[in-house]
Amino acid sequence: MLLEQELNTYKSKLAELKPSTGQFVLIQGDRIAGVYANHEAAMKQGRALFGVTPFLVKQIEQVKDGCGCPGEGCNASVRY
Repeated sequence: MLLEQELNTYKSKLAELKPSTGQFVLIQGDRIAGVYANHEAAMKQGRALFGVTPFLVKQIEQVKDGCGCPGEGCNASVRY
């Protein structure tokens, strides 16, 4: 699956990212490349660092259940 490693990195680092809830994390592979105030800044830095290599920009969300998904129950989906 596209960006599977990045999504797994996000889930495994979520506790570390909790203080930055609401901001946007930039991940490439198993590396967190930075946390940014907005999506545009994270995308700009991702393009500068990684060019056409796939990377993930995701808003850091507060986890409310055991599976790493926000909200009640797991309704996880990945959009491309």
